[in-house]
Amino acid sequence: MKFVEKQKEIEKNVEKLLEDRHLCRSNDIFLTIMYWNKIDKINFYIPYSVMNKMTSPESITRARRKIQSGGNLLPDSPEVIIRRKIKSELVRNYHNKNPQILEKWEKLYKKIEPKNIRRVKWAK
Repeated sequence: MKFVEKQKEIEKNVEKLLEDRHLCRSNDIFLTIMYWNKIDKINFYIPYSVMNKMTSPESITRARRKIQSGGNLLPDSPEVIIRRKIKSELVRNYHNKNPQILEKWEKLYKKIEPKNIRRVKWAK
């Protein structure tokens, strides 16, 4: 599935969850768990009292991005860095509605799929 199609599908699924479950509108953790449960069909249960104590997945990944943007504690695999950079460009161009550049990045992203890359461990 192309990146743009996947993003539109995710947006449609989130919109449906926001319509059906009002708590999703004000609690991103609840929204994320409901998405994983209802859309991705990953079944697990977290009591709401525990859910309120959980750190948002976005806050965690945002912190990781900030730390790694300075070149610190990078992934062990160069392919992860390359794929993240390409995905970042895909997201940026998706939101900027730039179809020509988006198509270029999508083609590059497909070429860099893990199955097409020989695994290389970086020296520590």
